[in-house]
Amino acid sequence: MQPQTYTLQHVAPIPIGHRVELQFFEEAQFAGLFKKDQAQVNVNEPLVRDLDTGVIYASHWHFVERASMTQATLFAKVNTYPPNPLPSLKPAGRVLGRVLACRVLTECVGSQIFKVQTTLTIAPEAEAPPYR
Repeated sequence: MQPQTYTLQHVAPIPIGHRVELQFFEEAQFAGLFKKDQAQVNVNEPLVRDLDTGVIYASHWHFVERASMTQATLFAKVNTYPPNPLPSLKPAGRVLGRVLACRVLTECVGSQIFKVQTTLTIAPEAEAPPYR
């Protein structure tokens, strides 16, 4: 399999050579006032697990329902999140592999708004077939 490059909208500084798992989930997208919301796979914010260290890199919505987040909680100095991802997350795909390259950068948008981005190049592993 060819190496694949993933651009993430969160920080995931995985050392080169480490094995990782990227888990992708469906996320409801607001379709409009009189339309039904549609589920789409969020390809830019997977939950990333470093399989060599056990460290998880994720976005807040992996741990708390977006509907419960308010401006007050988003801009609080400290938020407490549960230790495990939400059981209600709907899996949409997963990638296992070894990191070949990793870049973490900060973009400055205006004078005070910063965005982070991680680019991971991964050599995918073939998943073992299920045990019979």
